[in-house]
Amino acid sequence: MTPFLTALSEAKSIAAAAELMETQGVGSIIVSNEDGSPVGIVTERDIVTRVVAKHRDPTRTLLYEIASKPLIMIDSTADITTAMRLMSQHRVRHLVVKVNDKATGMLTDRDILTSVPDLIEIDEEFLKIYSKEEGD
Repeated sequence: MTPFLTALSEAKSIAAAAELMETQGVGSIIVSNEDGSPVGIVTERDIVTRVVAKHRDPTRTLLYEIASKPLIMIDSTADITTAMRLMSQHRVRHLVVKVNDKATGMLTDRDILTSVPDLIEIDEEFLKIYSKEEGD
């Protein structure tokens, strides 16, 4: 999980978002409305498929025009299975993590994939311990 969010107003251009994403080293940006509340997300893939591939001018196309809405959020206490189900159900690769209804971070499919080997190792250790207890 990324413990911070990179956000930009929905009235900003795709070019501004791409520059900020590059500067921050992130692959997505949260889109916020006039009062600063998060309302959507724009990813690198969105920029490629909804702007570049359609020959739209990134300096004139605004974030609100291509943002994916609504923003899919998950509570910080949710387990990895819940996160995977939510991603699958909504066909998204990014979940905004919330604590007390406040957006605080980002969980991506890549975060989940990189944790799988650790989960398998933990499961194998558990099975070894459980097998020894059953044999006693």
